[in-house]
Amino acid sequence: MGLSAYRFFTRGQIMKKEWLIAIGATLLSLLVARSIVKTLRINSNVPKDMAIVQLDAREAPFYEGVFKRPSEHGQDLLISDPKTILRGAPFFKDQLGAGPHDVLGFRNRVVPTIADVVTIGDSQTYGNNVITAENWPSVMAKSLAGEVTVYNVSLGSWGGVQYFDMAQKVALFKPLAIVVAFYTGNDSLETFKAAYAVDSWKEFRLDASLSIHDMPNIPFPPPKEDRWELRFSSGFTTTFTPKLRLLSNDSASGAVVAGYRIIKEIATRIYSVLTKEGVDVYFTVIPTKEMVYSKRVQDEGVVPPEAYAKLIREEGNALSELTEHFAVIGAKSIDVVSDLKSAASTDALLYPPDSNGHPVPEGYRLIGETIARAVKDGLANKTGVLADGGYFTASPERYYVARKGEMYLFAQPEAAALSGWKKEDFVKVDNRRIESIGMNGVVRSGDTERFGPSKNTVP
Repeated sequence: MGLSAYRFFTRGQIMKKEWLIAIGATLLSLLVARSIVKTLRINSNVPKDMAIVQLDAREAPFYEGVFKRPSEHGQDLLISDPKTILRGAPFFKDQLGAGPHDVLGFRNRVVPTIADVVTIGDSQTYGNNVITAENWPSVMAKSLAGEVTVYNVSLGSWGGVQYFDMAQKVALFKPLAIVVAFYTGNDSLETFKAAYAVDSWKEFRLDASLSIHDMPNIPFPPPKEDRWELRFSSGFTTTFTPKLRLLSNDSASGAVVAGYRIIKEIATRIYSVLTKEGVDVYFTVIPTKEMVYSKRVQDEGVVPPEAYAKLIREEGNALSELTEHFAVIGAKSIDVVSDLKSAASTDALLYPPDSNGHPVPEGYRLIGETIARAVKDGLANKTGVLADGGYFTASPERYYVARKGEMYLFAQPEAAALSGWKKEDFVKVDNRRIESIGMNGVVRSGDTERFGPSKNTVP
């Protein structure tokens, strides 16, 4: 082989090798690209059920977290949470004074898709001491004749910060009304603690001179020497813990002052956020056991310990300031203190005779019925069964017919016309009214026998 031929052959071999490498690299690139696309599904045309989102190993899978097995020592009532500090354990079983918890960890038997009223609070709203049916949100629901769906979002140890967090989340239930129940027994310090201990809520550190170290030490249960057992003239006996409750109402404490200041700011924000969504916002303040009996103590001429007298003054000021603030921002407030004080003038058993500051069934009944009366009128025109007739919603545009308390959807807009309905026969109604009642059937074209406009009784 000549030199020129050798060079040509060698060049050909090299070119062939480079060509093979180029083809191989192209195929490899295509395979890698195909693998990436198949894994990440970045093509916007891929159906959602076929797509895979970016995963984060730090985030526990939702179902693993919700349906995890309880420990061998039994399921805890409360579990830790990095934002709310504590939250209720999902599926906690029904017990006296606690549970049952729904899948979200709240004290309800079911989680509704639509809730007419949402209640938010701490253990006074959760219903310590009683079964679920006896806590005040349940009593309120019964007092509203069972036509209103009430969802209770509350937990012991929570304060204003957690109420604010939940108030934003429960807007998804499209409530007509929300009732936020503050508690003067410890909400100021619970609110201060959450704001100054959890960085997620540092926006509520309204006093930069304070820190979590300004939180006072709270002995619980209170020592025996700090309890005041009182026997009234009728022989009725109960026990107070004025020093414990004063810790959350002492105006000389920077943490208390800051806590109540944050509560006012939170009330303002809750009202602002939810009223924009068309929700009626109600605030109430549940008093301490000591405050409930204060009028009777005074009427009977009992000379109380200094801590009790100071508590009543300080708590009274806090109650007045909160009520005034609610009025200033335009929110509706519900007075439960007056009814509780009136009942305490008798020997009605509102609280346990020991130092426990949570009501018993009669106390919760009074609170629930008082709140029900306050919200009833506002709900009257927004809930309940729609009168027989035709209705439509604008967004999306849909047409319905109500018959004997049941709601039916026209399969297509033209189905209404083919059934003999005219556009003017339909009354516009908010989507939420339809969603809260739910569908019981579908009207097909020409179904005039049952759904024709001759039966229309829309006022």
